[in-house]
Amino acid sequence: MKEKFEKIKLKYPDLSDIMCYIKLVKGKRIKEKELRQSFDEIVPRSDYVGTPKEQIIRWLKLEIIKK
Repeated sequence: MKEKFEKIKLKYPDLSDIMCYIKLVKGKRIKEKELRQSFDEIVPRSDYVGTPKEQIIRWLKLEIIKK
């Protein structure tokens, strides 16, 4: 997943890491455990200061990843 993320970052250099991560997982079938692990590995905490991580994970599960 990290390699695909890096390709997205190169393609969209003006986007933050969290926005590139959203592009990475959008429409994919990802289990919650993998979503959490990859989020922790890829997205720096400084990208989502002020928003609880649990709220972001819940939103990703409900709105972004494939059901």
